[in-house]
Amino acid sequence: MILDPGTVEKLGPLVGYVVAGASAVYGAVKAYVEGSGVISDWWERRHNPAGYKIKTTLDKSVIRTDRTECIRLRTVRANRKVSFLKMDHQPVIIRPGLPDVKAKISNYYALPGRATLTMDDMFQIDLMDDEILSAHEDHSVVLGYIMEEPRAVLFTPPGVIVEPPVGSDCLVIEVHFPGCVLAKNMDGTPQVKFYARDPRTKQETVFRWPSKRADVKWNEFDLNWIRAKITKPPRDREICLDWQWQCP
Repeated sequence: MILDPGTVEKLGPLVGYVVAGASAVYGAVKAYVEGSGVISDWWERRHNPAGYKIKTTLDKSVIRTDRTECIRLRTVRANRKVSFLKMDHQPVIIRPGLPDVKAKISNYYALPGRATLTMDDMFQIDLMDDEILSAHEDHSVVLGYIMEEPRAVLFTPPGVIVEPPVGSDCLVIEVHFPGCVLAKNMDGTPQVKFYARDPRTKQETVFRWPSKRADVKWNEFDLNWIRAKITKPPRDREICLDWQWQCP
């Protein structure tokens, strides 16, 4: 259909109004979303002087016979400029009936920034001026290290614990163990336990797998890895993934 020049002239202002209205709505929605984020950051800043909060965590471990490689990817929401991060403890070896001991670690690193071990056995990530986390934005931060300990020392019994802060939106724990296979229950499912516990009393609390929020997957053929995910994980709780396996 071809419009005559007079009709086009009449529709011109109307189209302009529609475009202007759409732009105004988009601007209003964008301003609302950004404003809500700033307000949330302000509230978080009043209750968390560190200047940031953790939104998501991906904790991945590759367990080998003589060492274990660990990498932790987080989404960090900064509510002000952040020049360093300090949120991870040096890993410890949990020995049933005996005191915990610090694991020997090597090759620890961070992206962005540089990782160091502090006197209180924490990893600190120091950021240079061009790496500083800007306020009111989400940032990806990686911490990696190797535990120079035999598999039998680190994982007897087998399990991984992610200490708080674990993230407000999502936590994923993924464990690979080349050369080993998951032990199975009588019904053919792997012997896996995924749960939260109080870091002080060590009592299990809040959620267990299976549940609507928690999900666990594994390699059905090789049975040499596990991936556990929980949405909206409980704050101030340790998230634990235990399993049974068969290793040479």
